[in-house]
Amino acid sequence: MGDVPFVLGRMLAHGLENAVFAAIADAAAVASAFDHGIGATVNLSLGGKLDTVNGTPLAVTGTVLALHTAGADRQAVILVDGIKVVVTSRRTAFTTVAQFEALGLDLTQHAIVGIKLGYLFPDLRRIAAYACLAFSPGAINPDLTQLPYRDLARPVYPLDAGMDWQPPG
Repeated sequence: MGDVPFVLGRMLAHGLENAVFAAIADAAAVASAFDHGIGATVNLSLGGKLDTVNGTPLAVTGTVLALHTAGADRQAVILVDGIKVVVTSRRTAFTTVAQFEALGLDLTQHAIVGIKLGYLFPDLRRIAAYACLAFSPGAINPDLTQLPYRDLARPVYPLDAGMDWQPPG
């Protein structure tokens, strides 16, 4: 859904600084940032509104650093305890360097960049010194062994460890 704040919460809990996190979809938080303006301190309840099964809102206080409109999507950058958090009014995948530049963010100047995507798109991979995939709660779980299967004839590859299976042919 784009609004589960789990990874952002973990980044904040570990006291990360000089970091960017993109993005949390939260129209109300973006509206508040636009209402208050650049430089304002805002108290926000981020995310956990679209996907209430996998996430709950994360209470944060931060400073509005940037406001931007991209088509029908309004976007804000909020500095929260050393992390520049990108918040969008619509679910938005950040897949290019240009999307960050439009918000005044130079990803190469940050120690850590967290992006809510299933994988790293080529334009972002090009500038990444290191990339890793972190599994987190959400509507999509890429770890097939964790899905709640029903009516499945067992054993089945790759769910059952030690299964002896060879592709036909």
